[in-house]
Amino acid sequence: MSEDKKRIFIAINIDEDVRERLSDIQGKLQKCDADVRWVRPENIHLTLRFLGYVSDANLEGIFEASKASIHNILPFEIFFSKIGVFPDLRRPRVIWAGVKEGRMLSTIVYNLNRLLKERGFQEEERSYRPHLTLGRVRSEKHREELAKAIKANENWSGGSQKVREIRVMESILKSEGAHYSSLYAVKLATK
Repeated sequence: MSEDKKRIFIAINIDEDVRERLSDIQGKLQKCDADVRWVRPENIHLTLRFLGYVSDANLEGIFEASKASIHNILPFEIFFSKIGVFPDLRRPRVIWAGVKEGRMLSTIVYNLNRLLKERGFQEEERSYRPHLTLGRVRSEKHREELAKAIKANENWSGGSQKVREIRVMESILKSEGAHYSSLYAVKLATK
């Protein structure tokens, strides 16, 4: 990629105590020795919108859309529960932890998509399914054991956290995995 393009996504960072619970569940699932590239706990986040490679000239529009998407939205609670896979247990590709909330998350994502489209970004084609990616399955090695471990832990509960801000993040791909840095943070409204 050329120097003036960055790999961008908009996300909510995860609190440390939730990360510890996510790390624990990853540890349980790793025991089956399946061929999975596990996301480092410090890199686990809740993606609101992935934009891909974006030119520096378009960053300001993303910052503006992010800020406008949460205008007048007060901090709210999200809950972490369930372990599952996309697309299904017979062909697992992505191992995830579920995220539940009222309607604020959906409102923010809707606002973001509308505001980004107004700024010339392509519309998101897939419907939003809030989740935290724990790992990506690379091969069929020990797939049955992995499916059993996921089934045994599907009712996992990871607690909750208050959402107070959203961030525009840059993803820098390296051989040891992605490195994320925050380019812009915007806080939710106060009373």
